[in-house]
Amino acid sequence: MINGISGISGLHGTGNENMLKTRGYAASTAGAQLAPFDFERRDPRAEDVVIEITHAGICHSDIHQVREEWGSSLFPMVPGHEIVGKVIAVGTNVSKFAVGAVVGVGVFVDSCRKCENCLAGVEQYCLEGMTGTYNGLERDGVTVAQGGYSKVIVVAEDYVVNIPGNLELANVAPLTWLRWIRSHGCQVRKSYGCGSNCLLPLP
Repeated sequence: MINGISGISGLHGTGNENMLKTRGYAASTAGAQLAPFDFERRDPRAEDVVIEITHAGICHSDIHQVREEWGSSLFPMVPGHEIVGKVIAVGTNVSKFAVGAVVGVGVFVDSCRKCENCLAGVEQYCLEGMTGTYNGLERDGVTVAQGGYSKVIVVAEDYVVNIPGNLELANVAPLTWLRWIRSHGCQVRKSYGCGSNCLLPLP
């Protein structure tokens, strides 16, 4: 597990023109060791929540992408798509979360929200392409999405999930991608070829 990293500044609340400065662990090139990395998150929008990350799971896919074993990657790269943290700011249109809520983020953080697949609730099949949590571009096609090995992340509320307060957060982060599979059901299981054994109960 990777705990939250100290060193965040520039948080001006939502709707401010300043970018949100934060710090993470990044690979500068393919196969490089992760090292502290200062970078900027996009300015929070009206539908966004700002999350202070407390825990991030380490997935084998993070390792593969840092090593550039699954095709071309974007560097510097802050990996991590198994994210748990606390909401520290919300946009004016946010209705599902309040400051202080414990939440999770999984393998993608946005989509076009208007194509037939998005409207049907299967945003992972967005016809314009979903936005991965890292190693891809935000919806503006310019800003590089950076992942959960960092202090703070900005995500639209529809791509964030509530975490029950009675759970041990260090154990929850690796399960956030399973929450995504549960949400989107058999279509995801079929596309990944993992069958019903994807969703094993916790001991």
